[in-house]
Amino acid sequence: MKKVLRFKVVMTVLTIVIILIALFLSAYIHFLKKISINRSPKIGFAMSTLKEERWFFDRKYLIDTAKKKGFEVEWTNANENDMTQYQQVKYLLAKGIDLLIIVPSSYDSAKNAIELAN
Repeated sequence: MKKVLRFKVVMTVLTIVIILIALFLSAYIHFLKKISINRSPKIGFAMSTLKEERWFFDRKYLIDTAKKKGFEVEWTNANENDMTQYQQVKYLLAKGIDLLIIVPSSYDSAKNAIELAN
């Protein structure tokens, strides 16, 4: 019973996070239109894993929404390897992305990548 409740709580929190990301993207697009950038804004999406089915849905939803709003999207999958994800974040930053979304396996594992992005 506790596992079911915990699963529901985790799924609810993750759904809220995805909704917040979509809202943030909309606000960011509005901001970019105001400063009139001459190229399509680029989003880097660094994912820790695609092992769970829900991440396929979330990735597709985010990419489709971003493209409808005029963003270019580049995404990576680290297969739950923290060092790989760090290298992928470096790669995305080197490509000149305007917005970076990191979905880590844990905050501690992404700490270095977050600091690099700052």
